[in-house]
Amino acid sequence: MVVKVAGGLIVAFVLFYVVVSPDHSAHMAEGAWHLVQHVAKSIRKVVDDLAS
Repeated sequence: MVVKVAGGLIVAFVLFYVVVSPDHSAHMAEGAWHLVQHVAKSIRKVVDDLAS
């Protein structure tokens, strides 16, 4: 029950933040996507190094 309430509060906060500051939210999403790309490239490099 506590986990559901906490999850709901987090979702509500994120939605509120996106509505109040869409430019900053978009910048944060872009940064998160950049991080995902960097991690994927790093994993690919490790796998390539292990394979060779």
